[in-house]
Amino acid sequence: MAKADSESNAGLIVFLAVFGTALPVLGFAGWDQALRFDPCANIFMKAGKCIGSGASLSGGGLFLIALGLVLAGSAGKNALKSGKASLGVLAVGWLGVWMAVIGGAMAYAGLSML
Repeated sequence: MAKADSESNAGLIVFLAVFGTALPVLGFAGWDQALRFDPCANIFMKAGKCIGSGASLSGGGLFLIALGLVLAGSAGKNALKSGKASLGVLAVGWLGVWMAVIGGAMAYAGLSML
C-alpha cells in the first residue's frame, strides 16, 4: 500500500519541483519588469511587439489575480475541511498564489501605461 501512495505522489512531486521553482522566478521577473515598465521591451509580449493598451494588460492581470485567488482559496478551504494539507492541496495553493502575484505585476504594468 505504501508503494502505491508514493507512486501516486510522484507526479505531484515533479510538479512541485518544476513549478515550485519556476513560478517564483516568473513572479519576481514579472515584478522586475513591471516596476520599470517599457511597452516595447518586456516579458509580457513577444519580442518586437509593443503593448498598445494598458487597459488590456490590466484586465489580463486582474483576471489572473482572480483566478489565482480562487485556486488558492479553494485549496485552503479543502485543507481546512479535511483537517490536513495533502501534497495536491499544496500544489494547487502554490499555483494559485503565484498566479495572483504574476497577475498583480501585469495589472501594475498596465496601470502604469494609463
